[in-house]
Amino acid sequence: MGASPTRIRILKAGFLIFAGAIVARAVQLQLYSDPRLARMAERQFSSKLTALPRRGLIFDRNGEGLAISIKVHSLFFRPEIARKELPRAERIRALYNVAKAIRVPVPQLAPKMASEKGFVWVKRQLTPAEEQALRDHGVLDYGDAIGLAEETKRFYPNRELGAHVLGSVNVDGQGLEGLELFYDAILNGERARISSLKDAMGRKIFRDERGMLAFKDGQSLVLTIDKAVQYEAEKNLRLALEEHKARSGTVIVAEVGTGEILAMANYPTYNPNAPKSALADSRRNRAITDTYEPGSTFKPFVVGMALEKGRTPETKLYCEKGSFKVGKYKISEAEAREKYEWLTMGEILKYSSNIGAAKLALDLGPSTLAALMDRMGVGKRTDIDLPGEVSGSFSVKGLNTPVRLANTGFGHGFTVTPLQILSYYLMLANGGKWVQPKLVKAVLSEDPDSLERGAIRYKLGHRFDTIRTRKMFSPAIASQVTRMLETVVEEKGTGAAAQLSEWPVAGKTGTAQKVDSDTHRYSRTRHIASFAGFAPSRDPKLVALVVIDEPQGKFYAGETAAPAFRDIMRASLLRQQIPPVDSGSRIQELSNRTSINALAERLSAAKKPAALIDLPAARPEHNEKAQIRLPDLRGLSVREALRNIGDQPLDIEVVGSGALREQLPSHDQWLAPGTKLRLVFERAD
Repeated sequence: MGASPTRIRILKAGFLIFAGAIVARAVQLQLYSDPRLARMAERQFSSKLTALPRRGLIFDRNGEGLAISIKVHSLFFRPEIARKELPRAERIRALYNVAKAIRVPVPQLAPKMASEKGFVWVKRQLTPAEEQALRDHGVLDYGDAIGLAEETKRFYPNRELGAHVLGSVNVDGQGLEGLELFYDAILNGERARISSLKDAMGRKIFRDERGMLAFKDGQSLVLTIDKAVQYEAEKNLRLALEEHKARSGTVIVAEVGTGEILAMANYPTYNPNAPKSALADSRRNRAITDTYEPGSTFKPFVVGMALEKGRTPETKLYCEKGSFKVGKYKISEAEAREKYEWLTMGEILKYSSNIGAAKLALDLGPSTLAALMDRMGVGKRTDIDLPGEVSGSFSVKGLNTPVRLANTGFGHGFTVTPLQILSYYLMLANGGKWVQPKLVKAVLSEDPDSLERGAIRYKLGHRFDTIRTRKMFSPAIASQVTRMLETVVEEKGTGAAAQLSEWPVAGKTGTAQKVDSDTHRYSRTRHIASFAGFAPSRDPKLVALVVIDEPQGKFYAGETAAPAFRDIMRASLLRQQIPPVDSGSRIQELSNRTSINALAERLSAAKKPAALIDLPAARPEHNEKAQIRLPDLRGLSVREALRNIGDQPLDIEVVGSGALREQLPSHDQWLAPGTKLRLVFERAD
């Protein structure tokens, strides 16, 4: 029985409608966009990579490299490609070969290499030995499934030198501590998202090579730190702590007038190349994070306030023969044998009389002393360009009772950081004007146009020339207090050990008792010894502070901190080429100091951002009788060290390779022509 004509027509119409729908859909797909399909295609056939910029470098004030970036390789694995291209047996063999080469247990590697992700890091920042082992085991012979990616790694060529100032970065080059964290946005540059296509095997094809240049490299920092002064500060601090078996310590050296920090040293310290292996206590920048009662180093400012309120340097106070009752409490001098009677204001500082300072505080009264503390910024941060600075502690309520008021007069009952005390002495040296401490001189900007020409050119970026100041004392009062502080380092003064034969020094000792955390009373056995001062006292150039926490045996500052101050200040003044006050002789010294503009020019000519910038050393005229003084060469390569030495008439012995670890004799010694100079180089761990 045949189909009826009506049924046939219906079937034909259905087929025509179905075919028309297919054609219409094909036309729609070919001629009209579908956002949903476009998104699916984008996910399937394209990907985006994050382009990491090159991190900026960090130089000291003379162009010495403190933090640089070196090229390294990291091992990656593409599980998706491996599953498509490699048989299972080959994938297992690759797993075991990788484990052998980089010495990582197979169970630890297996999850990464079995991942469902398209890309995984196996190990970042390989050592040269690991990279060679990978080649020896044939790991890099598996096509696109396993490979090496070039990255940059932060490297600190001077190891521990300036560690707490510089800080460190993580494996992705992001700042973790110190200046690396504070200026992370400037150093890190701007990342870029680069689009690429993927072929059938998942391999990336870049649409536009110029997209690789879309990111902006980081800018470099020029610090106020002087590498040579930093070395002297760290060396002498370590020696002092070892001699007195102290718990920890801090040294800060700064330039008068500008507030530029030349050195900031702490001990214990750590190697920022391996921050994970360091204890948290060693990584702490005690100069800004640790607070303590300043003790007698605060007395000069109480004396200054008394002078402002009408006292004179000749004003005498009766010091009660060593014992002074305030209510039910007794205030004594540091030693029982000190039974002073009448002392002038200057003698109160020279002999560091607690009773004299306490009487001055009681005479000034709580409101005047509170005004002094507020003016000086006690309990307020200095706002230096470092993360983690604390403010110390001070409460006006602490001045409401006579005994607390008296204690404040000799530096107890409130806390400060070492940097705060350093800033107060900067103020005295600067004629009564407080100066903002700072660590960065300038930012050097990379010229982005030069990237296309394959050259690295630098231009001068932001300069930190602005000097923030505020008036604390008049120049006359600052001068009077300075004259009194000169007597502290004279014979019979508490700071006589800080004397320098070449330059007059003004300074003050401080030996403060620590509060016992268990009894909440002042300990008789735990102290903080400190010495703060500046030189030359009549025309100050540098100010320094030495703090020694819990010295054993001898604990007075005059016996512990003052000698360290002397050695650090002498080395720093020599480094800054400050002529001795009592001699017209000219200091003949090799120097690689340079201006910021000259440094920018040197960077313009450099085509190696991941290496130290070579700065020429000035050469004195040849003279057979002349003494030679070399700069601190540590951290330089063999070639760079020899270039800095130049044609000096020395017998040079080179030992090892890598970065210079030891210079014998050291750079702080004068060398006669023909002296044997031993340079010991060592590769970084």
